[in-house]
Amino acid sequence: MQRQRPDGVTPICVIDIAGDSSFIIGGIVLFIGIPAIANNPQEYGIEFNSYAFKLVTSSLGYIIASSLAALGIVNAGASIGLLMGKQWAWNLTMILAFISAAVDIVIVVLDANISSLISAIIGCVIDGIILYYLCKPNVKAYFGKNHVKTV
Repeated sequence: MQRQRPDGVTPICVIDIAGDSSFIIGGIVLFIGIPAIANNPQEYGIEFNSYAFKLVTSSLGYIIASSLAALGIVNAGASIGLLMGKQWAWNLTMILAFISAAVDIVIVVLDANISSLISAIIGCVIDGIILYYLCKPNVKAYFGKNHVKTV
């Protein structure tokens, strides 16, 4: 007997994969762009003596860029696993959504920039929807997460 994928899993995966693509592309572009930023920071709106310039052009900038791309790849793998109904993908997606929501909440609390504030609020709402949906009984059952104890 073949299991029926819940209706909301596919849209969640499509949205996730689109977001994952931006992480992968953003990480690659940043990794490649660091030398250009280091050579001409004003062209990119960064002051030479700023903390952002020092951060991005240090080895930490390359670590951040690599981490963004790696996170996108891991999350894309989880999204593909969700489409296939894999239990490990449900677990990984829940963990990543919690981490993403926590980061979004920290950004909302600490950041005064209106565009990143709006982005963080939208991200937090999306993460909340994903967490809520994946915890619905029929969705959990699809991923083999309903463990009924018998006495």
